[in-house]
Amino acid sequence: FASKFFESLRQYLDLEHIAHGRHEFVFQYLKGDERGMPFFLSSAASRLEQFHKACSQVGVALPPRTAAHSLRHM
Repeated sequence: FASKFFESLRQYLDLEHIAHGRHEFVFQYLKGDERGMPFFLSSAASRLEQFHKACSQVGVALPPRTAAHSLRHM
């Protein structure tokens, strides 16, 4: 798992991440007016929506109220 994680992280940093000197956060908006801003500034509902969208894109079905933090308990 660790090698797959770091391989995926490297691909994200190389291909999608917007490097700049304002912050060093990994997760950031990639589109729109907030492009490059830290994703943690978004609302919880926005993050949950993106999490469920990503899960469905890779074929993972989750119960409706499952959040990313829930994965720690699974």
